[in-house]
Amino acid sequence: MVVNQDGGVGLVFEHSPADGSPIAALLNHIYKYCQNSSEHCASSVSLPAPKQLVFSVSATINKAIDEACVAADSICETVKLEVTEFKDFGKEFV
Repeated sequence: MVVNQDGGVGLVFEHSPADGSPIAALLNHIYKYCQNSSEHCASSVSLPAPKQLVFSVSATINKAIDEACVAADSICETVKLEVTEFKDFGKEFV
């Protein structure tokens, strides 16, 4: 869960183990709990400000990353997408 400085909240998660519906239900539950909670307390833990991570990457690792990027780009170029619009009826029909 990500909370920004102005109180905006979002969720970052890997969708493979769970579809969006259960995750949305979980977030709705959390939101309703927070809205109805009579207790609004501050964090009991004081943490230092986060620090930027600086990575030292060798030339060998940089080369491997570059090769992986080329391979990924090559795979992306093979993706084919065809879209067919069905106009006979839509969600209003149901």
